[in-house]
Amino acid sequence: MKNVALKEAMLERGITQKLLEMRTKIPQPIISMAVNGRYNLDAGQKHAIASVIGKPARELFSEGGVACRN
Repeated sequence: MKNVALKEAMLERGITQKLLEMRTKIPQPIISMAVNGRYNLDAGQKHAIASVIGKPARELFSEGGVACRN
């Protein structure tokens, strides 16, 4: 299942996967797979992404409709 909350937050703030890669050091292909529900991010990765986006990790990576959970 796609991570709709993450994708929407990125769109709202004009944050690209490439920008997330530069700011978090998480490779862009991993970010892409996470957004598309094909990769489970670890807690550190989730918090790094949430910090860049400016939203709590629990809001971006909650159980409701998000495949990226640990």
